[in-house]
Amino acid sequence: MYTMTQVNWQSIEKKFDTQIADTWKLLKNNKSDSLVYRRIRNLGYGCFLGYWSEGNKEPTIIINFKGSIKIDHSLFKNLTFTQKAISRGKSRLMITPNQKDYFKVFEKYLPLFFINENKDLLNSSQLKILLRDVIDFSKLITNKKKRMTNEQIKGLYGELLFIKNTCDEKKMKLIDLIEGWQKSGNKHNDFIFKNEEYEIKTTEQTKDISVNISSEFQLHSFNRSKVFMCVKQIKKHKKGLTLDQLISKVKSLFAKDSLALIKFTKKMLAYGYISSENTKKVQFHEIKTDLYEIDHTFPKLTLDHIPRQTHDLKYKINLKNIRR
Repeated sequence: MYTMTQVNWQSIEKKFDTQIADTWKLLKNNKSDSLVYRRIRNLGYGCFLGYWSEGNKEPTIIINFKGSIKIDHSLFKNLTFTQKAISRGKSRLMITPNQKDYFKVFEKYLPLFFINENKDLLNSSQLKILLRDVIDFSKLITNKKKRMTNEQIKGLYGELLFIKNTCDEKKMKLIDLIEGWQKSGNKHNDFIFKNEEYEIKTTEQTKDISVNISSEFQLHSFNRSKVFMCVKQIKKHKKGLTLDQLISKVKSLFAKDSLALIKFTKKMLAYGYISSENTKKVQFHEIKTDLYEIDHTFPKLTLDHIPRQTHDLKYKINLKNIRR
């Protein structure tokens, strides 16, 4: 049986999916030989769905924006970008999948990345931020038939526990929490807020816990904010929650905030989440949470502590006897 909040978030997702699907269907039936596009209201001003009808019909995201943008095409897998000036100081960017096998995934998921509340056209800097997550999504298109690894599941599980716990404690607005999640990509801290940053580590270890640090950017703040490392200890338990069940619990928090729900879904796509057998069957239970402030006494190797020529660091920190 679903609770009222579960029904609400499912209704929001279903309504948006239907809006997008109906728009694509309408565009496919259009007989015009020119570029035809329509806007989903939720996508914000200047962002449209369309088809280039000359020759093979290809689903396209069309973005009208201020300025121009330089795109490194090699970063985007299976996507083609076309840019042209449409008036003084205004450009159009068209994004299309370059293989028919990816059309359905493209139509269903890519519009999620361009939802915003802008009343004005995006500028090139705002567009660059949106395209960062599209890079990860374009890789996901290729890997859509692959399952998440156990390490990916545990990592995502811990970050979702952090989101749920932070919401339960009502420490900040839901939309701010989602906006801060993986703001600058996986090389940086997992959550970047105005005055604090958090790196989340998830482990099944219970004694002599060691955590892996994957770059010199983790545990470092470019904004000189306070940085914390949150260590989540979990274990497999038949009365625990699967990853899919935990995702449903987190989504129930978005029942009254459709924009936050859609942005959460986008973050999950960029993360690489794909529901599969192991996300539905492996159950975890949270045992303990430890929070470490990354101050001058904490053992770390960040940009402030290594020679300039040193980069791409990976190391382990043993947390035994480290003060919390």
